[in-house]
Amino acid sequence: MTYVIEFPHANDAASLGPLLLKIWLQTYPNEAVGIDETWIRQHRGASATAEGIAQRREFIEAAQQRPDLLFCRVVRCQAEIVGFLCGRRDDVVTLGPMYVLNEAQSQGVGGRMMSDFLSWAGSSPMRL
Repeated sequence: MTYVIEFPHANDAASLGPLLLKIWLQTYPNEAVGIDETWIRQHRGASATAEGIAQRREFIEAAQQRPDLLFCRVVRCQAEIVGFLCGRRDDVVTLGPMYVLNEAQSQGVGGRMMSDFLSWAGSSPMRL
C-alpha cells in the first residue's frame, strides 16, 4: 500500500467527519468505563453531521488561506482518506486532532504526519 500525505481539498471535509467517527468506533469502546457505540455516537457523532462537515470545510479553507496559522494534512491510500492531523498557531502551537484508521497504522504515516507538523511548528511553544 502507498500512503500519501497532503494538504486536504475543501471537498475532503465530507470524508473527515465520518472518518473521525469510524476511528473512534474502532479505537475507544471500553465497556468498563461506559464508552460504547451509543456513547461514541452521542459524543462524537456530531463530526459526521452537516454542521460538523461544514466546520471542517471552513477549517480547511482557512488553512489554505493562512498556512502560517493553521495546519491540516490528510493521509490517502489510493482515493480514500485514512488519517488526518490538524493544528493551529496562536500564542502557542496546538496539536489536534490526529487520527489514523487501524488498517493504516504501523505504516509510518503517523510519524510522517507528526514530522510535518513539528517542522511547521518550528521552535514555537507547543501545547499538545
